[in-house]
This record gives sequence, C-alpha cells and structure tokens, in this order.
Amino acid sequence: MWIFFVAFLSLARTSLGEELPEGCVDVRKLSTQYVKPKVIQVTGRGILYSPGFEKNESYPDSVQCSYQLQAAVGMHVRLKFNALDIDITESCESDSVSIHDFDSQGRGILQVMLCGKQLPYDYVSKSRAFQVVLKTDDFAARRGFNITYWPQDTTDVCSVGLKQCRNRNCVEYTKLCDGNDDCGDGTDEEKCSRLIVDTTECGKPDIEPITYADYDRIVGGKEALQGSWPWMADLQMKLVEPNGHICGGALINAQWVLTAAHCFGDPVLRRPDGWRIHLGNHHKFERDEYEQIRSVERIVIHDDIPSFIFEKNGEFEMDHDMALIKLNAPVKFTKYVKPVCLPGLYEELSIISNCYATGWGATRGTGGSHLLKQAYHPIQQGILCSRLVGSNFNPKTMICAGSMAPSNGVCHGDSGGPLVCEIDNEWKIVGVASYVTDGTGDIGLCGLKARPSVFNKVAVKTGWIRRMINRYT
Repeated sequence: MWIFFVAFLSLARTSLGEELPEGCVDVRKLSTQYVKPKVIQVTGRGILYSPGFEKNESYPDSVQCSYQLQAAVGMHVRLKFNALDIDITESCESDSVSIHDFDSQGRGILQVMLCGKQLPYDYVSKSRAFQVVLKTDDFAARRGFNITYWPQDTTDVCSVGLKQCRNRNCVEYTKLCDGNDDCGDGTDEEKCSRLIVDTTECGKPDIEPITYADYDRIVGGKEALQGSWPWMADLQMKLVEPNGHICGGALINAQWVLTAAHCFGDPVLRRPDGWRIHLGNHHKFERDEYEQIRSVERIVIHDDIPSFIFEKNGEFEMDHDMALIKLNAPVKFTKYVKPVCLPGLYEELSIISNCYATGWGATRGTGGSHLLKQAYHPIQQGILCSRLVGSNFNPKTMICAGSMAPSNGVCHGDSGGPLVCEIDNEWKIVGVASYVTDGTGDIGLCGLKARPSVFNKVAVKTGWIRRMINRYT
C-alpha cells in the first residue's frame, strides 16, 4: 500500500514583499543563474503542484522555481503529469517547465522542456533524482502543473511484457511490425523485414493548393490550405515539447526527408537523437489529427561527410547546403502525407514557372507563424540574383526566387523548407531554402524589398540524392 504525500512548501518572502514558495525566486532579483532547489525526499507517492495551482490561480510572473525530487540510493524517481497548462510560445522560450536528470558527477542533464497543455508520457530518472524547474516571464501566466511522483527500483517506464517506445509510450510486443504506428513515433515499425514499396506517384496532393500569386506571403498573410502541401516536413528539436521547430524539409519517399545542411550547424543538433520530425501537421502548437511523427536514424550532409567529423566541427559548403534525413521508420502515405517529386538531373527551370515556398517561420509581426504558410516565389534570373544577393550567389548550385515586393519571402524557421514548382501537372522540389535573410541569425531582416531568397538547387544533386538513399536504405 502506498503512503500518499502532498508537497506543501513553506513560504519565503521576496524583497518585493510578495510571498513565494520555498524553492522559488523572483528572477528580476537574481544575481546568478543558480536557484537553490526545494529538496523533496521521495519515499512514497506524492504530488507536486506549481505555485497557485491548488487555489485555482495562475502561477506567479517572473519567477524561477526549482524542486529536487530525490529517492533513496539505488532507487529512481517516476513522474506522471496529471495536468499541464504553461503559456505556449516558440521553443517554450517564455514560460516553461523543464525536467533534469543527473549524470554520475552530479551534473544536471536536460531531459525535456515543456509548455502548452499536451500531457507527456511518464518520465523515469536514470539517477536517483529529478529536478523540476518552472520558469516564467512577466506576462501571460497560466495554471501551471500537477505532477504525481513516486520511487521505483528500475529505470523502465513500461511494465514487463510491453515494448517501450522512443516517446516513452508502451505497446504490446505483438504489435511490432504490424504496419500500424502504435507507438505514435514509429518505434514499433523500425527495422521490419517487410519490403517497403515506394509509390511511383509523387507531387500530386489530394487537396489542391490555392495557387494564385497574391494569396499569401510567409512573412505575413494567410495560411496555406490544410493538407495542400502534404510533403511538408517540420524539423523539431527533440528536447522541446510540443514544438521545438527549427527548420522545414520535404518528404521525398516513405523514409527520407530533404532539407538544408545548415539546419544542423548547432552542436546540440548534429546528432540524429536530437531531432523529432513531424509530417502531415498544419498547426505548429497543436497536434493535428493526421499528423505522423518520427525520430531520425541518420543525417547525411552533402557530400556524405562522415558523421563523426561533422559532429565535431559542423563544417559544410554553402554551395552545397543540402542534407538528407533518414527516418527511423517509414511513414504511411495518406491524404495529408505524400512525397514531392524530384526534378530530373540538371532539369532547367523557366522564369515563368509556378513556384511556391512553404514554412512555419517567423512572420515579423505580420501574422501568426503557428500555421503553415505559403508564398508565391517567381524564379529570378541569375544575373539579377548575382547583383541583388552578392558574390556568394553561385548560379550553378543555387536558385534565387521570390517577389520583389516588401514583406514577402521566407524567414527564420523556414530554412531547409522546399521551393516547389508545378511542372507537367506534378509538383517538383527545385530548391531547398538556404539564404533566407539579409544578415545572419535573429538579427537578420526578412522579406526585404528587392531581396529574393536563395535556395540550393536540387536538380544538380538529384543523382547524389538517389545514391545516398540507395547506400543507406
């Protein structure tokens, strides 16, 4: 029989005269990043509430609350979220609740950063303790969290006889390799012996996109029609839930996504286990009914740079800003998930081609980027591109496209996304978003007048793409 505890936290008074629970501090008064945690001994089942939750109040603004849940030596801590309501923002950059495990040296290791309302599957610590940290800013407070915790003597999330998925869901072993994604992330369909039959049809969405030129701009404007770009891939940082959007990509067959090499430049993003790939989604912060989620088995940086070298230095050539992602398991083609066509090797484009870019990137205050957006992107002549973009533009390996109108074009978060053109009644991916701003990083300016976006040219790498898929499939 479990003895049940509730974590009632003694109150400390801040310098502002406000009462905060022990373990919480006003971040406006912090002189260091370290906050001494409230230590809770986990000897039985108990509940951890965020400040104000039990009184049906919002959590306080501008605080950091740290709780260390510690089990006996040889034991582990299990967390089950009963309720979660944290203000949702891009990469949980405003308010968040994070969970940290500990390595053998006692150093904290981030397991996940959460915001929104989506309840995660249970977590079990590898060490004897978990640290739970709530961080809030100075506006838009929500209810917070309600977490049940208890000790257990194994690190297993699942009961005996069940398969643990990558997302910590649990499924019966009889469901492995049955053709259905029972895990919700493809774990149960990995490395199955059945033959994957690749459809010959591509670039033909069941839901026709709205394709008149002034319909939309990614940097502001209206959303794309849901399901009309079924190859669109959403590349997310795995440590952030529900959305750690980093880049876009395009599904080119059941198990491969094409994107940009520079999406993997950050050291924490160079390994396959740092990523989560979403397909069939339309909303950035909500799970869509037809969404399929996968992990990453392999990242191939052009021209097949060995992974141990790239993980060390992150170097690649911008002339060849292209990468392939092998998913951990094939996706199922549906009305909302279908591949785009590759162009023929060295296939040339007409400047009158009907071309679009899509993505969830920043909108710079001109509209919500939480919805998939589309932008008409006419192909620009190479001479014009060289003059407008500069000496870094290489017409042999790059395409520049986009309207010369202001506030029109791809932006931060659209990197790696596809430029597709309708050719002979099929949509083909002709470019991968590479240079998307005038400048670098968050200080870059998006959608400048007379500044087209630059895409890496797919037609000159079609042969490489096919070779890599054959090599690693």
